[in-house]
Amino acid sequence: MVDEAVIEEAGRRLSQAAPPRTRVILFGSHGRGEAGEHSDLDFLVIEPEVENPALESVRLRRVLGDVLIPMDIVVASEHRVQEWRDVRGSFDVLVAGSSLPPNPGELIEKARPL
Repeated sequence: MVDEAVIEEAGRRLSQAAPPRTRVILFGSHGRGEAGEHSDLDFLVIEPEVENPALESVRLRRVLGDVLIPMDIVVASEHRVQEWRDVRGSFDVLVAGSSLPPNPGELIEKARPL
């Protein structure tokens, strides 16, 4: 299982590297509090606007290049999330994940059901 300090630092760095008003959400087994020894990190980065989510995901992963833990960084625009939020299985992470606030002094809090 990945140390909480590493997760918080990764969330802080993603928030700093992304545009203002971006939300970073930890999801998957770590977001649900069910991580095991071999669990990776899964982040959903919701940006106000994003032209190319794949390229933005690569750019953000490079920000965490020194973090030698397997991770997935999924990038989506706020518009795309709103468009797909009610489609079962698409953004369930908004309910089951943990929000990593942009202010590094804040604690990680559980996302509330929408």
